[in-house]
Amino acid sequence: MKAKIEYIKRRIELFAQKFRTDNNEVITTKFTQDLTLKERIKPKFFSEEEEMIELGLEPWRGESAEEDFANYFKKAMREFAAANTIEAPSNTSLKKTKKTWLNEKRVENFKWNVGPTESYRERYFEYLSTKGRSPQELEKAKESTLSILEAFGDPSISDPFFVRGMVVGSVQSGKTTNFNGVINSSIDMGYKLIIILSGITEDLRAQTQERVETEIIGPKISGNKYLGVGEICRMEELKVEVNCTTS
Repeated sequence: MKAKIEYIKRRIELFAQKFRTDNNEVITTKFTQDLTLKERIKPKFFSEEEEMIELGLEPWRGESAEEDFANYFKKAMREFAAANTIEAPSNTSLKKTKKTWLNEKRVENFKWNVGPTESYRERYFEYLSTKGRSPQELEKAKESTLSILEAFGDPSISDPFFVRGMVVGSVQSGKTTNFNGVINSSIDMGYKLIIILSGITEDLRAQTQERVETEIIGPKISGNKYLGVGEICRMEELKVEVNCTTS
């Protein structure tokens, strides 16, 4: 049994090497919780076992059942995790269910992959790219906002729904970038009213309003000059116009 577990562990490490290469030399829980990994290793394992048994190698004696392989894989992954540092991904979502109404068809309808002049979401991320945000940062922001939006209710249905959630982040970790991404996307999705509780001090309220006007509204400043996202695309060119008020 030990030889079989070691073989699976070596296969896990091969996949881990590619994962490290694609993820800044870091292994995260996204790798260890990948449900497809076991299925990718399984055919290799049974092929290797058959060959080793034919060669008469004692450590491989006895054919394994599907249940045996599942147990071997679990032990191999546990040993791999114990021998390696496993980090949580930068954006982690805890949800009761993975079911969501926000499928590829709906995303296509919102025109989130068409261009910055077709949706609030794409206009926003295009604006961030002009302000020095790296492609990696933008991709993480898109992933984290989409993860939150998938838990939202569908504003186009007539039945009432009630959804609660909370986003937690460290200081200067991009929380405002995240919620402005969520707000821009929510406008595309069809939400009619968005209320921001910006804090208990005037400084915080003013700071939040400035970010909202810059990264969501993009109003005209003077002549043909626009603020923030308005530089990318004027609001009147989008399918929905938004009004902002504060108190």
